[in-house]
Amino acid sequence: MSWERIQQLSDMLNFPKTSIDSVMLFTLEREFYDILISLQSFTDEPNMLDVNQKIQTLFQDAVFDLSPLYLTEYFDLYASEVQSKILLTKREIRAKYSFPKISLQLPAKFVKDIIPSVLENIGGLVKIHYPYSPLYVPETVVEHIEDVSKELKLLLNFVWFVAQRFIEPQSQHHVNFLTHVLAVSGHISTLIWLYLPDLVPEQMNVMLSDFLRMRIKPIQSCIRKIYVDVLLSLKSTIQSGWK
Repeated sequence: MSWERIQQLSDMLNFPKTSIDSVMLFTLEREFYDILISLQSFTDEPNMLDVNQKIQTLFQDAVFDLSPLYLTEYFDLYASEVQSKILLTKREIRAKYSFPKISLQLPAKFVKDIIPSVLENIGGLVKIHYPYSPLYVPETVVEHIEDVSKELKLLLNFVWFVAQRFIEPQSQHHVNFLTHVLAVSGHISTLIWLYLPDLVPEQMNVMLSDFLRMRIKPIQSCIRKIYVDVLLSLKSTIQSGWK
């Protein structure tokens, strides 16, 4: 259920704000998790299978009881218990999770679609200004999330530029580029999700800053090479007069 639909139900049925925020947090948790699962499907790392199964079962068991149509006087207590279980499982995932190593062939369309999904999820976080909301994000973290969003939007534009001009079959440089885009966009989504709502500003700010500098911005020569190679490969496929 979308955030907009949850808010519509809240307005019509006059649900308590705390209950609606709990439903929205659960919805957001599940959407972030869906991106992680999609990312994992392109890797062959088996060490996440046990905790993935655990949290997948948790989401499935909780999805009905946390429906906005099923609010009861015990809803907030149950929502708190579910969120505690999710947080404990996410801490297990943190201990095993690392920057994804994409090892399987991936379609260009999937890569183009994942960044808007990530942007939608993290964009919802910066709209909550009520300090007592379970969705509240500290102001300093919001600033870093906005920086990440800006870079992802620029990267999305570059993906569309490249994808619209490449001719099949894909060159290895094209594959390397798409693999990089999927890894960084899926990683930042997972990174934010793993620490939501357990957001420690100092820790999050360092992680997000390092991510921008090391993985997206072409400051590092290895990252810059990915972008340059795909452009040079693209140039070789079209008319010589193209600049």
